[in-house]
Amino acid sequence: MDNNKLKNIIIIISIIFTASIIILSFSNSISLNTNQQNEYFIQHELLTTISVGDLPIGIASNPITNKIYVTNNNDNTVSVIDSLNNKVINSIDVEKGPSGITVNPNTNKIYVSNYYSDDISVIDEFDNSLIDVISVNDSPRNIAINNVTDKIYVVNHFGNSIDVIDGNTNSIVNSIEIERPWGISINDETNTIYVTSKTSFDIFIIDGNTNTISKFKINHSSNSYPLEVEFISGKIFLSYTNFLIMLDESTLKEIIIPVGNIISEIEVNEKFTLVYVLDTFSNVVYVIDFSIAEIIEVIPTGKHPIGIEYQPQNNILYVVNEYSNSVSVFSLIR
Repeated sequence: MDNNKLKNIIIIISIIFTASIIILSFSNSISLNTNQQNEYFIQHELLTTISVGDLPIGIASNPITNKIYVTNNNDNTVSVIDSLNNKVINSIDVEKGPSGITVNPNTNKIYVSNYYSDDISVIDEFDNSLIDVISVNDSPRNIAINNVTDKIYVVNHFGNSIDVIDGNTNSIVNSIEIERPWGISINDETNTIYVTSKTSFDIFIIDGNTNTISKFKINHSSNSYPLEVEFISGKIFLSYTNFLIMLDESTLKEIIIPVGNIISEIEVNEKFTLVYVLDTFSNVVYVIDFSIAEIIEVIPTGKHPIGIEYQPQNNILYVVNEYSNSVSVFSLIR
């Protein structure tokens, strides 16, 4: 081999080696920056997948009893999961088309909104018995509870109303008119209820003491309406078709975070300043660190993720996969 060829080979090897070092350094820099984005450097690891009923939709938990409850829309049941071993331990028959679900850990009552039979199933958590059925307005989609006042708020999508149920008597004590309501979240401390509508750019605010309504409009360039809403620690999170808005409750300052394709549900993890965004089109959960308003992780799920619940006591995340008839269980590692 002549000297010129040898020199050329040495030069090429040197260039490749130098480029490799640069790429490796850049990669490490990205990894380091990603790790430093969240104080705890959170990642989510799939623990197991739990088979439940047909077309599961809603999910709720009781942190005291360590039970997870999943509504199965197509077979009119609620699956009961023991979160200590992530096994289904019971199935409870309810009315037609169970959708939303909420639990009051203070009274050990479970409330299920039945979309097709226009009623609420009330379940005693101690023995999983159905203790009452409450007739409500048309198409109860979602449901939420103020654990302090023991008032249950039912979102009647085509009934154009929010029915208020007294948990002591299981009777409707008020009905608040809102056209095509959709998402709901409650600030227990201030007794404030936030509601979104499929026909309005406004966020509706119900004073739980007087049941009066006020509203404010979100300012953004999109023509889409807000879908789901979550409140926690002075922040309001609103999901739209392909972005999330984080709103400061006191100043109403907005931060827009582009995310996903078709958002179905959101959940807030206050402990680690995370908000989870379910994308039913891409079958993933986007994990956003809301302290820096950035996506820090994308978690694959089953088909059509539609419900989500975070358990802070054991750092477990549950995702309901509607078309897989399953619940994905993730642990938080750091």
